[in-house]
Amino acid sequence: MRETIEATHPSLPHLWQPLDIDPPPRLARGNLVLAGDAAHPLLPFTSQGANTALEDAVCLSEQLLACRHPAHLNRALSTYHHKRHPSLKHYLHAGRSMAAQFVRPPTELESVSLPLAK
Repeated sequence: MRETIEATHPSLPHLWQPLDIDPPPRLARGNLVLAGDAAHPLLPFTSQGANTALEDAVCLSEQLLACRHPAHLNRALSTYHHKRHPSLKHYLHAGRSMAAQFVRPPTELESVSLPLAK
């Protein structure tokens, strides 16, 4: 193991750069609803992608089940948006904070010399 680490130059490993984009400003418009990864492309550092997708599904289903008339659909979808959007901003901020701690630009990695245990 030590020989492998010593033989590997820091510039050779692949530096993983996950996609970091803001969530859409609205999760519902007309009869279109975004849920799961389409609604919140969270950085993987949060480990919340599947959880938030399930929360979206539960919240959306609750709103749709409570919708007794087609004329109330817009209100139901708006409620879904207002219940889910604030938590997405929280997870986005948390993911960006974690990414800043664990992923550094290549120029920083090239100058790092890790001490090896003897």
